[in-house]
Order: sequence, then C-alpha cells, then structure tokens
Amino acid sequence: MIDRLRRLRIHNYEQPSDSIELLCKRSLRLSDDKDSLMPLRLRVQDFLRSKAAVLLIYVEADTGKSAFVLALEHELCLGYKAGAPIPLFI
Repeated sequence: MIDRLRRLRIHNYEQPSDSIELLCKRSLRLSDDKDSLMPLRLRVQDFLRSKAAVLLIYVEADTGKSAFVLALEHELCLGYKAGAPIPLFI
C-alpha cells in the first residue's frame, strides 16, 4: 500500500517552472541580516537527520512554501526505503 502511494505521488509530481531558493534564519535568536540566513533546504536536511519531531516553516504568503514542500516530498519519495518514516505533504 505504501509503495503504491509512493509510486503514485512520484508519477503525479509536477516540478514548478519557476523554482526559487527559500532562505531561513540559522536561529530565531539572530537578527534579520544576510549573515544570519541559510538555504531552507539545508535547514530541512539538518532537521531530517535530527531526532526533532516538528519543523515549523513560517514565512509570508506567496513565497513558495507549498512548491518547496512538494519538491521536498518528491525528493524524499524518490529516496524512500521500506520501514523509514513516510514523507507526506499535507
């Protein structure tokens, strides 16, 4: 069942034509200057390697959050191994 869902999600994925790199703060305690920013993709990779249970992505509307998370789900589905956590976009 899970493998069927994974194959369906991979098959139906449409990559956005205007993909942008979202940035995030390295820490909420840092200021908003350029030196405190890092690519969100790197922050998510750190999160996925950690034991943390929640990662909140909070940014202004129309910044590409949904496109980012769909691309992330697709990437995780491609690398899915049986018994691993299931990537799911809600």
